[in-house]
Amino acid sequence: MAAGLTSLLGCAGVWDRRGSADQSKPAELARAGAGDVDAQYEVGRYYAQRSRRDEAVYWLCSAAVSGHLDAQLSLARLYEWQGKGPSSADKTRLTNRGSAYFWYTAAAAQGSDEALLARDVLARKMAGDAVSDARRRATRWRQARCTRP
Repeated sequence: MAAGLTSLLGCAGVWDRRGSADQSKPAELARAGAGDVDAQYEVGRYYAQRSRRDEAVYWLCSAAVSGHLDAQLSLARLYEWQGKGPSSADKTRLTNRGSAYFWYTAAAAQGSDEALLARDVLARKMAGDAVSDARRRATRWRQARCTRP
């Protein structure tokens, strides 16, 4: 699972360019905690790479709410693929798809063609009422709240 999540979010070697994860993580966490949006994104990717989904979602969300395009795309991908296993309930999958739609819309609003295409493909997989609800929520993406794990 870790390798799949890593490739999905494009996380391979995210910390290698600045040293080992053990050396860089405390500094990145301090910057992220102080509100550095780029550090929040990097910390989110770090946790995604290690399949620590709750922490990844929190830090990616923190950056995404501030308008970080790559964080919005990564968070949308994480939500889109989160509930794909055969053991997941339909409601969970719809909720995850709705959240994915939400963040793809935010990224598309910033001009991301990739997000626009992914959102439209995702919408075709969703029930009509789920798309309508996701569209309503997506207009308020800057008001999203990120919950600490």
